[in-house]
Amino acid sequence: MKTILSFFALGLLSLLAASLTTEGYAAESYPTRPVKIIQPYPAGGPVARVLAQKLSEQTGGQFYVENLPGAGGSIGAGAASKAPSDGYTILMINQDFVVQPIIKSKVPYDAFGGFAPVGLVATAPKNEDAAARLPGEPFSRSRR
Repeated sequence: MKTILSFFALGLLSLLAASLTTEGYAAESYPTRPVKIIQPYPAGGPVARVLAQKLSEQTGGQFYVENLPGAGGSIGAGAASKAPSDGYTILMINQDFVVQPIIKSKVPYDAFGGFAPVGLVATAPKNEDAAARLPGEPFSRSRR
C-alpha cells in the first residue's frame, strides 16, 4: 500500500509540474494552498485519508478529505466536475464512476471526457457470485 501511495504522489506531482509550464505559474511550488480530495462515499474507508496524510507529509502541503456521498457517487463526482481545473480538487473514484452514466439517464458529470486520470491508488479483488442452485458450472471448471 505504501508503494502504491508513493507512486501516486509521484505521478500527481509529475502531472502537476508538467501542467504548470507557463511562466506565470513556473515559480509557484505545489501546493500553495489546501488540496481537497473528494471522496464521493460516506466516511469510513481509510484509503482517501491515508492518501491525504501521505501527500501532506511528502509535499509539505495540506491535503484533506471531503466526503460527499449520495447517488452512487454522482453527487461527489458532480461537485468535482464543477471545481476549477487547477489541481486543487482531486476526485477519488471506483468503478461506479463509469457505471452511473450507463445505468442512469442523467448524471452531473462527463465520465468519459470531463476528468483526467492522475494515478492508481489501490486495487481490490472482486468476486462474481451466484446462488449454488442455479444451473451451470463455476468459472473455474468451465475455463478448463
